[in-house]
Amino acid sequence: MRTKSAFSTSRCLVFSLLGIATLLSMAAAGDRSSIRGVSMGRTYVVLSRSVDCLGINPANLGLDDRLPFTLSLPAVGARVSSDLLNLQTYNDYFTGVPDPQNPSNRIAYTLTDQDKNTILSRMPDAGSTRADLEANVFGLSIQMGRIGALGFDVTEHVGVKLDLPKQYVKMFLFGFDSLGSNYNFNGTSADAWWYREWNASYANKLPFNLPLLHDIRFGVGFKIIQGFGVMVTDHYNGSLANTNVNAGIPNSVPQYQVNANFDFLTKRSGSNVFTTDTTGKSKFNFTPFPDPAGKGTGFDFGLNGEVKDGFRVGISITDIGKISWNQNLVETYGSYNALLTDPFDSTQQAELKKGFRGTNRPGQPFVTALPTKFRLGVSIDSKKMPVLHYLPGDWLWEVDYNQGLNNSLGNSTVPRLSVGTEWRIIPILPLRTGITVGGADQFRWSFGFGLDFWILSLDVGTENFGMFFAPNSTAMISAGAGLRLRF
Repeated sequence: MRTKSAFSTSRCLVFSLLGIATLLSMAAAGDRSSIRGVSMGRTYVVLSRSVDCLGINPANLGLDDRLPFTLSLPAVGARVSSDLLNLQTYNDYFTGVPDPQNPSNRIAYTLTDQDKNTILSRMPDAGSTRADLEANVFGLSIQMGRIGALGFDVTEHVGVKLDLPKQYVKMFLFGFDSLGSNYNFNGTSADAWWYREWNASYANKLPFNLPLLHDIRFGVGFKIIQGFGVMVTDHYNGSLANTNVNAGIPNSVPQYQVNANFDFLTKRSGSNVFTTDTTGKSKFNFTPFPDPAGKGTGFDFGLNGEVKDGFRVGISITDIGKISWNQNLVETYGSYNALLTDPFDSTQQAELKKGFRGTNRPGQPFVTALPTKFRLGVSIDSKKMPVLHYLPGDWLWEVDYNQGLNNSLGNSTVPRLSVGTEWRIIPILPLRTGITVGGADQFRWSFGFGLDFWILSLDVGTENFGMFFAPNSTAMISAGAGLRLRF
C-alpha cells in the first residue's frame, strides 16, 4: 500500500499532464470560429459562405448567401486535448481502490511494474497537450453584384502547446534503477501565443472560364496582425543518467553518480499587461486593447469554381506572413553538463535546479511565421445533381485536404483529411457531421446543428462528438457556438 502522500503525488502527475490543458482552455488557433465547418469535421474550403469563409477561402465571399449583408455576432470555438493520458487511464490507475473498512471511501493503490508498463504503452513517445481558442469578435460581409464582395472581421487567436516525451512519466514511475537508467528529454517544447488579426477580403467572379471549370470566383485577403504575447522553444535537448561506479567490484558498496545534460533556449515577448503594486508584487492588469508587443501582416488567396451542376472545387492558401516581436524580450537558456557524485549535496542540487530551469537574459527581436495552410476541397449538392434527387431532404457533402506548411503558432505539417455533410430534412434545422483523420490530433467525429432562418442563423457544434459515447477514451474536449444576421 502506498502512503497517502505518494498517492497524492501520482494524482499530481495526472493533473500536471491533463489538468493543465483544462485550466488553459479558459484563456484560449485556428479555423474554430466557423462553427458550421467545425460541425462537419472542419470541412469548409468550398461550402463556407459570407463571414464564415474569411481566413479560410476568401473566394467564397463571391457566392450567394441569400441576402447581401451578413453580420456575425461574437462566435467562439475552443478545443482542449492531450494524448499523454486519457480518462480511462486516469480512472484505472489514479483514483485509488475501495477501502475494505469503508467501501464508500477510496484509498491509495500501489502501482505494480505491469501497471506502470501498461500506462506507458498507452502513451505516444512524444505527447502533446494543447489548449486553443479562436474568437471571431466581429464579422461583416457585403455583396455588391458585379462590383464584387467585401468582408471584414476581427479575430482573436490564443493558444498553448506543450510537447513532453513520455520519458518524463517513465522517470516519475520508475525513478533511477539501481542497475542504471538513462532518460532522454529531447524534443520537449512549450509554446504559447496571443494575437489579433484584422482581416479585409475581396472576392469577385472571373470574366472567363477555365478548362473543366466555370462560374469561378477568386478572392484575396489582407491582414494586419497585432501580437500581444508569445513564447517559443527554439530548441531543447536534455538527459539524466545514473550509473553505479562500483559495479562489477566484488563486495563493494554501491556508489551512484548522475550525469545531467541540458541545452535549451526559449524566447518570449509580451505586452505590458502586468503591473506592480506597492508591495512589489506583480498583478495582472488585463485590457482588451493593450499595446502590441509584435506587429505583422498576412495574406490569403483562394479560388472556387464549378465543374458541373452541383459539383464544385475550392483551393486556398492562407496566413502567408509573419509577426515581428520587439517589445519586452526575454530569453531563457540552459547550458549545463555536469557529473553529480552526491545527490544530497545542497550545492550540487542547486546547480542541477539552475541547469534544469535555465537563466533569463535580455532577448533580441525575433520573428514568428503565421500558421500558413494549403487547402483543397470538393463538394456535392444533391439538389443540383439529378442522379441524387432520390435522396430525402437536401444533402451537402464535402471532402477536404488540409496541409500545414509550418509548425508555427499551433500549426502542424501533418496532413489532414476530412469528410463532412449537412442534411436538411427540415429546412430550418440543418444537421451536420463529419470525420477527420491526421493533423495535430487523432481520429475525430464531429457533430452539430443549426437553427437557420432567412435572416438569422444559430450554429452549435463540437469537433469530438465521440466523447459522449466513449468517455473513457476521451483525450479532447471541443465546443463552439455562433450567431449570424442577414439583411
